[in-house]
Amino acid sequence: MKKNPAPGGIEHPASGIQHPTTSIEHPTTGIEHPESSNQHPSFLVAVQTDDYGPGDSAAPRWKKLLREAGHRVREVDVFRADILEQLRGCDGFMWRFAQFPDMVRIARRLLPVIERELGLAVYPDQNTCWHYDDKIAQSFLFKALEIPTPRTWVWFDRDLALDWARGADYPMVMKLSSGAGSNNVVLVRSFGEACGYIDRLFGEGVRSFRPSKHTSGRERLKNLPSMALKEFSAFIRYFLRNFREIRFEAVLFLKRQHFKFGATKAYREIMHGICGIS
Repeated sequence: MKKNPAPGGIEHPASGIQHPTTSIEHPTTGIEHPESSNQHPSFLVAVQTDDYGPGDSAAPRWKKLLREAGHRVREVDVFRADILEQLRGCDGFMWRFAQFPDMVRIARRLLPVIERELGLAVYPDQNTCWHYDDKIAQSFLFKALEIPTPRTWVWFDRDLALDWARGADYPMVMKLSSGAGSNNVVLVRSFGEACGYIDRLFGEGVRSFRPSKHTSGRERLKNLPSMALKEFSAFIRYFLRNFREIRFEAVLFLKRQHFKFGATKAYREIMHGICGIS
């Protein structure tokens, strides 16, 4: 007598032995087959516009690719005061911010909050961008990871910087913490030049060592009088603040010349009047 197979089993036609198997729902039943449930979830991604010139914008491509992948896009504006409200309900945030000061100031304050406090997926994330356009942070990072680079000194104190500059081996390359395309880089050839830059850096500050090479000639000519006035004013302030150091360097120079070439009567009189050298 033939026995009915147990549910979920298939009886072999010859031996009557049941072989276990799994039941598969027919597609017409409306039950989804486990192997077919591979659809990706849809996310709402906030995108900040980035337009740095013809052909230099990532946001349009991001939005196109996100929509093609079935995700929703929300355009936001990080320059508005309600940026956190704009991000409500979003799953991610994308912004290709440039090294322009206004963008960097916002990104370094805003992106950590979005990523760490709101819990959004952010591009670029903090592991990627925390040292972006910051040569001081990068110099520490390279040293910690033992990445070969030219020897670098970073100073946060004016007096320590001057003490180091007095014994430095010139010429030296001086860089501001930010800048790209060879901007904010200057060759310092002497202790006197170094003192001038140090005084400015620890005084009124320096936004740029020289105009960008992308600035038009007309714009440079227009700014020349104001730049010259600023440079002259900075020189006067530097001279008054550092008169004793300048006099010390002048004495050393004149002493070297005195012993190197000998001294005429007029020269001795000048040395005696300025330096007290007979």
